[in-house]
Amino acid sequence: MDLIDISIQSRVVIGISAMLVLFASFLIVFISNQRKKLQYHKNLQAMHEEQQNLLKEQNVLLEQRVKERTAELSEQKDALQKTLQELRASQSQLIQKEKMASLGELTSGIAHEIQNPLNFVLNFSEINTELLLEIKQRIASETLPAKFTDDINPLIDDFSANQHKILHHGK
Repeated sequence: MDLIDISIQSRVVIGISAMLVLFASFLIVFISNQRKKLQYHKNLQAMHEEQQNLLKEQNVLLEQRVKERTAELSEQKDALQKTLQELRASQSQLIQKEKMASLGELTSGIAHEIQNPLNFVLNFSEINTELLLEIKQRIASETLPAKFTDDINPLIDDFSANQHKILHHGK
């Protein structure tokens, strides 16, 4: 029972088309995810800037109160300013560490998202290589006109070479 009579070339074209559609869909999902991540980081940065502004305003108020205090509180003022400087240094270090962690996560996510569609391309390429080898074996095992085998064998060799290049560069 023949389901659909499709030529080998059509099957190859359909297979490659299916790979391209899969790759394109994964690329669209990847780009969408990256846009969401970028928006999240922008929101996080805006919140951080707002917190920075609030801290700056609070620091100004504290410094005014310290200036109004009497001479006996000047030692306490110096201690508070020293603590404030350490807090700013720690805060800057924390911000830098958060940025580096976010960058690491983003880089890891990008590598992971690229690897998935690439694996699909490699898997389908290996399958196509096996199919081409099977086609060549079947042609060799059947008695076909020499003109037909002389025409089809170079095409199969070209397809095999292209598949080998796809596998090589994909890996």
